[in-house]
Amino acid sequence: MGYEITRQIRDCDGKRESFFALAQKVFGLSFKEWFENGFWTDCYIPYAICEGDRVVANVAVNRMQFESRGTVRNYVQLGTVMTDPEYRGRGFARQLMETVIREWEDRCDGIYLFANSDVLDFYPRFGFKESLEYEWRMVRKDSPQDLGSGREAPGPVFRKMDLRKQEDMARFCRCLDAGSPFSALQMRDNLGLVMFYCGDSLKDNIFYFNGQQDGRTCGMVCVGEQEGDTFFCLDFFGGEKISLKEAAEAAAPAGTRKIVLGFSPHREQLEMFKSSWEMECAPQKSDVTLFVRGGHEWPDSRRLRFPELSHT
Repeated sequence: MGYEITRQIRDCDGKRESFFALAQKVFGLSFKEWFENGFWTDCYIPYAICEGDRVVANVAVNRMQFESRGTVRNYVQLGTVMTDPEYRGRGFARQLMETVIREWEDRCDGIYLFANSDVLDFYPRFGFKESLEYEWRMVRKDSPQDLGSGREAPGPVFRKMDLRKQEDMARFCRCLDAGSPFSALQMRDNLGLVMFYCGDSLKDNIFYFNGQQDGRTCGMVCVGEQEGDTFFCLDFFGGEKISLKEAAEAAAPAGTRKIVLGFSPHREQLEMFKSSWEMECAPQKSDVTLFVRGGHEWPDSRRLRFPELSHT
């Protein structure tokens, strides 16, 4: 039996189940529930080499749209790059990379991916170069007890969401549609990718503030997780007219001394932190490396980063 490249995985039962099994085998990732809940959209396009219905290698195209300073750019992010251990050494990954680049390089503003440390020498063969991502961190100057549930002053109060509940899911989608108000580089129109995280590994780390604006109900969602005295604020979504400082201090649990942002904030939002926080922007330390391909301006030229929830 020969091999073929297919782009039709989602709607082919046999190939889709084989793809699920390979992702679990190689990365320990589960796509099944994500698919069954309807979040696999046309933005996620696996290019797979198949032997019959068996997926033996894959490179996935993720169609991404980002907005910054009123300009919208369309990128392709590559992900789920994998080969079945039984089929390695046959050039399948190279064949898929060449196919994807050939078909997409003239249809987008750039191609990028995040690579693990054991494959850093692979992607430069296809014209990719390493790029930096910058991370903003805030360290509290004084007592952290006035944050979150320990805050005495009036202000927004976030509660935990349960996206299994229809009303919470509706609120979440409404806020996501409103965008990320504090992000200088925000992902647009990709509920499927956000739900890969928020429907699984981050499902217990989603919080909601229900405010009032112009006489109508609106709100804001925070996706964040606490480790020790550090609050990793992955992103905010919604149209509530509050500052990043107000939102971050309200979402962070009492006792938080450091806030790490999973996105690049608008500079004017940072000014509000100066009275009570020390701020630092530095290249992100991570176990993955950003590789980019294409000639136009990438986020690192403006000390930005792709939002954490946009990574594949």
